[in-house]
Amino acid sequence: MKNSIFQRTILIIAVSFFFILFCVFGILYYTSIESVKEQTVSSAQSNLEMIRSYLDMMLKHLTNSMYLYVQNEVLLSNDIEAINSFVKSYPNTHEYIDCVMLLDGNEVLAINNSMLINSLDIDTSIYKEMAKKNRLVMTKPYYSVPLAGRAIALIRSLVDEQTGKERLFVVEFRPQNLFSSISNKMTSRETLVVLTAEGETVYFDYKSPFLEQLVIHKGQLDINDSLRTELTSLRMGINELTLGSNQMIVKRLRFNQYWRLYILAEYSLFYEALIYMINTYKLIGAAALILLVVISAVISSSIIKPVKQLSLQVDSLSPEILDDSTLALPVQRKDEIGKLASSFNKLISRLQAASREKEKAERIRLELEYKVLQSQIKPHFLFNIHMCMNSLLEQGRTEEARRMLLALDSLLRVSTDKIDQLITLDEELETVRQYVVLQQMRLGSSFDFKMEGWEPYADVKVPKLLLQPIVENSIYHGFANIKHQGEVKIKFTEIDGYLHIIIQDNGCGMPQSALEQKLPEKPDKYGMVSIGIENVRQRIKNLYGNDCGLYISSRENIGTRVEIVVKMHD
Repeated sequence: MKNSIFQRTILIIAVSFFFILFCVFGILYYTSIESVKEQTVSSAQSNLEMIRSYLDMMLKHLTNSMYLYVQNEVLLSNDIEAINSFVKSYPNTHEYIDCVMLLDGNEVLAINNSMLINSLDIDTSIYKEMAKKNRLVMTKPYYSVPLAGRAIALIRSLVDEQTGKERLFVVEFRPQNLFSSISNKMTSRETLVVLTAEGETVYFDYKSPFLEQLVIHKGQLDINDSLRTELTSLRMGINELTLGSNQMIVKRLRFNQYWRLYILAEYSLFYEALIYMINTYKLIGAAALILLVVISAVISSSIIKPVKQLSLQVDSLSPEILDDSTLALPVQRKDEIGKLASSFNKLISRLQAASREKEKAERIRLELEYKVLQSQIKPHFLFNIHMCMNSLLEQGRTEEARRMLLALDSLLRVSTDKIDQLITLDEELETVRQYVVLQQMRLGSSFDFKMEGWEPYADVKVPKLLLQPIVENSIYHGFANIKHQGEVKIKFTEIDGYLHIIIQDNGCGMPQSALEQKLPEKPDKYGMVSIGIENVRQRIKNLYGNDCGLYISSRENIGTRVEIVVKMHD
């Protein structure tokens, strides 16, 4: 029993029990700290909710007043004096509005401050980019030339339905003015930062001591990239953050789809009375964690790890990897785990033997099936050739009938000769040539046939009838119902010891759905033999392995491309 898992399990449970009992007191104290924490940060939550309510009210007031004002027909009129008068009166509706403009193309028709339009060359392209036709848009922060600083705009596109003329009514305000009154109400140990959803700065208190070094970004004072990255990565709710030597508590809140509000407060503001206690329990927590790791390592190395390894080995079993010798587990123990590993290794041996027998039987079956398909010339094909030769003889075209007979004789020899052998590429191409001769004489000059670059590979061994089913598929399916001259082209190239044979036609092609369903793999009933594309693909896999194969790509009304990859033999 000294090697029994049972004894070791009892010992581990006893140690774990006393450890958990000890940890319960720490957990109780920790939960009390969390409760205090939630209560103390409620003030930050209240502040954020108050800010959100205030911003909702202010922005709704801005947008509602703007909706009312843009209904005035004078904005689409040609009365410049009336437009200027209207634009200058609008800022009186809201104290935070800094600039109001009416834009017509690249021209500023009116602005509420006449000194601005006389002294500044305003680029109106920025407003066009942010506008949306017949929509009211609140923009992201940008640099405003009229305000000479960071601004946010409400832009309303105005379109005359009769003429189609479009003008832009732009209301700009400084976010600094909007948020400064809120920031001033906070304590000296708190600060407010507002960012967009993309992390661009909307507002920050540049006087705050917690924001560390400020930088110049796009000509404006801004927070540094390190702080920006830290804030944008925070989750919703309460977070802890270290800024230089300052440890902060951060409350994050999303405001609509535009802004993210962050209140940063000093850590000591909430935890001054608990600092000593927290440090003590940090040490206790570290010691408990180390003990837990040690116990976990003991359990893992003695029980969990071996069982998990066995489980992974069983889950990974498949016919493709049964021949892998690394599947067997090392047997170094004499307990139940060792016996289980030994039994697993015996099971693997039996499965590998059964898999080899099954694979051998399947290969023999496929070989026999392929040989039968190779040796069978379809009656429809022979009948069509016979009728064509008969027609040629009746017309007195004996030489052409003779050529067809010679080509058919060559095909018949191929179908019955060397059934169980590989043939040279030259012999396979001769079969294709004779087949093409028969089809061109039967179908007329409706398609052309070309072969390029085959000479260096003439002696390479390939399966019999490797290319004929592909060419047949192009003739029967690719050239059906096309109005242009068909063409089948075969090209050859070598890459890293593999021969790549590319058969390409300019026929009607196939949709992607047909390729996904493997529809082109079925042989035509009027073809020469019953060897479809799937038969060819499986034959290549059986002979050369998974590194080789047959690959199809096609586009409707463009054509089909079939690439065959086989190993080159000496």
